[in-house]
Amino acid sequence: MKLFPLLLSFFLALASSAQGAWGLGDLYPESELRHWQGKYGDNVRWNFENLVLGRLTPQERLQVGPVNLDLPLRGPGELRDHPLQFFAGGSTISLPVLSIRFFDELTQAWASLYSNGLDLQLVGDYLAMLRYRDPASFAGGRFPGPLEALGIPRDAWKSDPVMDDVSQKALKSAIVWIMAHELAHLYYHHPGYGPGVTAAQAQANEAQADQFANTIMRRIGVAPVGMVQFFMAMAHLGRGRGDFASEAAWQEYQRRTATHPLTADRLQALAADLRRAPWDFTSEESDQATAVQRIEYIAGQIEGIGRILED
Repeated sequence: MKLFPLLLSFFLALASSAQGAWGLGDLYPESELRHWQGKYGDNVRWNFENLVLGRLTPQERLQVGPVNLDLPLRGPGELRDHPLQFFAGGSTISLPVLSIRFFDELTQAWASLYSNGLDLQLVGDYLAMLRYRDPASFAGGRFPGPLEALGIPRDAWKSDPVMDDVSQKALKSAIVWIMAHELAHLYYHHPGYGPGVTAAQAQANEAQADQFANTIMRRIGVAPVGMVQFFMAMAHLGRGRGDFASEAAWQEYQRRTATHPLTADRLQALAADLRRAPWDFTSEESDQATAVQRIEYIAGQIEGIGRILED
C-alpha cells in the first residue's frame, strides 16, 4: 500500500496554529458528487423512512410532523468547506453528498488498514493534515480524498470482504445515527444556532439529540459502530484544547462560541448512555454476548476521544 508522500512529512510542516477545515469543499469534483448523489439517494432515503421514521411511536411521529430529507451536493455558505456537516432546519434534514462521500471513504480507509494489519493512526494523520496544511501545496490546489491519500484503490472492497463488511457497517450505522440525531432537533423544536441562543443551550440541545439518536438505535437493535469513526473524524477536524493558548481561552470558547464542540462531558454522557442496557443494541445480532462487548468497546473509544480533546 502506497502512502501519499506528503502525508509522511506533514508533522514537520505543521502551522503554528490551526487553519481550520478550509478548502475541503473541493475534495471531489462536481461531476463526482453528482454521481454519488444518485448512488446514495435511494439507499439513504430507505434507511430514513424505515429505520428512523419507522421506529418512532405514533405520538412521536405526530410531534415531528412533516419532514423532508435533502441530499445537496454541499452545505450552504460556510458549511460548504467542511466535509462532515449534517444539519436540520425548518422541516428539512440535510445530508450533503460531500459529507456522505467523505465519511464513506474514511470508513473504507480504516477498514482497509484494519484488514491488512496496518496502522489505523494513518487515517488520523490524514485528518490532521487537513486541519494544518494548505491545499495549495497539493497538485491542482486541492487536498486528496482519503483513499487517494492513503493509496487505497477505490474498488479495493471488491476483493477484500473484511474491508467491505467493516466499512459498510460503520457507514450505515453512522448515517442512521446522524439522521436520528438531526431528526431530534426537529422533534424537540430546537432553534438554530444564531443570535439569542447561548452556547450552553446549544450544547445542551446537542446532548439531547445524541440521546434521542441512541434511543432510535436501540429500537433498531443494532450497535452504532460507526460512531467511533465519526467522532474521531470530528475531533480531528474541529477545534480542541490544543488550539488555544490557555485553559481559560478554551473554556471561554466553549462557553460563548462553540455550539457543537466534542467536549469530554458530551462524549462521557454518550458513553454512559451506550452502557445503559447495552443489550438493547443487540436484538438483531446473532452473537449477542459479543455484541454487548462491542458496545463496551465503542463506549470506551468514545471516552478516549474525549480525554484526547481535553489534553
